[in-house]
Amino acid sequence: MAEPKKTVDVRALKSSGFIRQTESEYFVCRLRIPGGNASSEKLIQAAELAKKYGRGYCHLTFQQSVEIPYVKLSEMDALKAELDKLGLRMANCGPRVRAISACQGCKVNPYGRVDAPGIAAKADEKYFGMDTPAKFKIAYSGCNIGCPNPQENDLGFHGMVEPDLVPDLCNGCTLCVQLCKSRAGESLVMNTKTNLPERDDNRCTYCGECLFCCPTNAWVSKRIGHAVYVGGKHGRFPRWADRVADFVSDEDTYELIEKCVAWYNLNGKRGERFGTAIDRLGMDKFKKDVLGRKFKTAKEWDHHGDRPKGINYHVLHSWDTEESR
Repeated sequence: MAEPKKTVDVRALKSSGFIRQTESEYFVCRLRIPGGNASSEKLIQAAELAKKYGRGYCHLTFQQSVEIPYVKLSEMDALKAELDKLGLRMANCGPRVRAISACQGCKVNPYGRVDAPGIAAKADEKYFGMDTPAKFKIAYSGCNIGCPNPQENDLGFHGMVEPDLVPDLCNGCTLCVQLCKSRAGESLVMNTKTNLPERDDNRCTYCGECLFCCPTNAWVSKRIGHAVYVGGKHGRFPRWADRVADFVSDEDTYELIEKCVAWYNLNGKRGERFGTAIDRLGMDKFKKDVLGRKFKTAKEWDHHGDRPKGINYHVLHSWDTEESR
């Protein structure tokens, strides 16, 4: 008499990082790379495991995980044992906090204002795998260019800086004014009497271009922090996140993660994304419950969250028009 066929709990496997492929006898093994940084040794080890248990290649996901496709169900336990021995950690899937993504941040990218991968790695250690009503994605970007797409995550952060001028160091070259006009927020103009740049805070996007370009280091950081976005997602029904706070410290981003996850678990319906829950209950309730008086924006931003509300800018490029935005 033939043995009964074993039942495979695909959902449980998926939550632990094994995701069934189109060919149902195979699974993708998803590895966790907090903040997007992995040592060359770990990458070589992952490649060797892909040769042994897969088809000799790895896939890099846009969420910065490494995947080994074509793993057989019968070999999962052996692969998992080797991963544990090597210190390679599994990622996850399903209704929980996912591996936290980040760009290279200020230690590599001169535009970066915060140590995005370092902060993300700490957050990942604290909050990875926490249960939520649906998937919950978090991203850290070092600057407002936003390479990890913080506006398309359930909770996103990007670095920002308020610049301050040291007049005695300025040589009046106008480079900062030119760059601000062509690449930033047109918040700088030259004072013809003093031959010094003047900043209009109402127009400033806190990008830090002026600090980056200044040949005499006349622009310095007055304060640095994170802009905070909530409720973003991509997919079939994308939602652009709402900008809800500015100049939040590194440590306070962790507090916001905890508060957002707690609020989501209390108020979200099963399968309902974070932004959908906010829309259903209202942004005012979310701000009152989570942000309180501690967290707020430095000014009103437009619906994209990247330009001050009510301020018109010149077209930066032929393709960057208000209609295209």
